[in-house]
Amino acid sequence: MKNIIRTLFLVVTIIQTSCSNDTKKLAQLQEINDSIQKAFAPDKRVAIYDIKPELKNGIYVLSGQTNQPKAKELLLQKLKQLDIDFQDSISILPDATVGNLQFAIV
Repeated sequence: MKNIIRTLFLVVTIIQTSCSNDTKKLAQLQEINDSIQKAFAPDKRVAIYDIKPELKNGIYVLSGQTNQPKAKELLLQKLKQLDIDFQDSISILPDATVGNLQFAIV
């Protein structure tokens, strides 16, 4: 009975530690993302920076869109410096599919 309790305690501790580490990395990733957004797109009326970091199936996924290519480059560079594995799903606007038709009357 004592062995079962010890084993169960060990398993719970390992799971809690691994989840805690992922949560800390996600919070760190969000903090970096927020600082880049404040630097490159402090006003939503002037620049687009809508990037959201998420943890999906153990992989950090960056999804969204921006019209600031340098902001995207800086974000990816910082994550590589911190040795965080991620999947880049960020679109740079205007999308290449619109070609020369990138202006509109609103």
